[in-house]
Order: sequence, then C-alpha cells, then structure tokens
Amino acid sequence: MTSMKAIRAAVVLLLCGWIAAAAAAQIKVNGKEIPQSRIDAMVKAYHAQGQPESPELVKRAQEEAINREIVAQEALRKGLDKQPDVATQLDLSRQSILLG
Repeated sequence: MTSMKAIRAAVVLLLCGWIAAAAAAQIKVNGKEIPQSRIDAMVKAYHAQGQPESPELVKRAQEEAINREIVAQEALRKGLDKQPDVATQLDLSRQSILLG
C-alpha cells in the first residue's frame, strides 16, 4: 500500500518536472521567440473548453503557437498587414482588447 503511494507521488513529481521543463524551454520560430504567456493563454483557453490540463495539452498549445507564428510571419512577409482592410481589422481588434 505504501509503495503504491510512493509510486504515485513519483509519477506526479515526474509529470510536474516535465511540464515545468517544457514551460521553461524557449520556442523560437525563424529566430523569433514565442512568449510563454501566449502558450499559457492557449492552455487556459483549452482548459476553459473542458479539456483537462496535461502534458499533451501543453504540447498541443505549443504546436498551435508554432503554426500560428509561421503563418503570421508569412503574412507579414507578404505585407498583408499593410493592406487597408487588414490594417483596419487589426486596429479594431486592438481596440476591442484594450476596452476589455
């Protein structure tokens, strides 16, 4: 009985360590670092949708953040942010966020 508790405690510690190590790892896309706060926000959003927090969920958030960054960098490279309709949408989104 006691050894089972010890095994469970060890597994929990290993998982916590893995999550902490994954969180501490810097993720860069083409030299641009993805802030950990962005990944944390994505995990929080997934969790709010009812998905249990787990190492797999953190990995999914990291992969999604990488994919979004790749697409966003390509859009900026093409100058999409300079197009009037896109610039207007970016401005409206920024205002909405600031207004809370």
